[in-house]
Amino acid sequence: MSFEFEMINKELTLPVAYTPYYDSSPRSYQLSNFGMRIVHEVMEKADLFDKKPKKSFLRHLVFKFLVLTQLNTLFLHKLALGHRSKDSAKVPEFKFTSSDGWVIFPEECELIASRLEYYLNKNHVELLKGFYSKQLGEDETLLTIKEWASYNHAASLNGGYRVW
Repeated sequence: MSFEFEMINKELTLPVAYTPYYDSSPRSYQLSNFGMRIVHEVMEKADLFDKKPKKSFLRHLVFKFLVLTQLNTLFLHKLALGHRSKDSAKVPEFKFTSSDGWVIFPEECELIASRLEYYLNKNHVELLKGFYSKQLGEDETLLTIKEWASYNHAASLNGGYRVW
């Protein structure tokens, strides 16, 4: 199993420095469950998560129905507006714990990208301390976080993304 991310806009405006994860599908990015765990832990260490908002079961069912039936994207955005953090410096954590089609808004993408880039530029060793794995190693873990930050920056220019 894995997590897939797909930018909202069909017509892309990509930063020059951005290298797509898939050349054939520059809107997409993918992480294994293991990779998502590392990204999640680093985002948590970077204090990006708002753990307070909880998804309402009824709203979640309606949202999932709309995603599955692929109804109007603008309507989906409006429905998902209630799933923003009240703290503008945080992103609801639950959006990164399931692949239910959650919308990550452009502002949230830019927040993720800028916070991770800040820590990576400042002192990536401190940010990643304790997250290196025997499976990935330091270089691969660092590359994963840099790619994740880059994808979020590109997505911030392209309507955000959905978590599948």
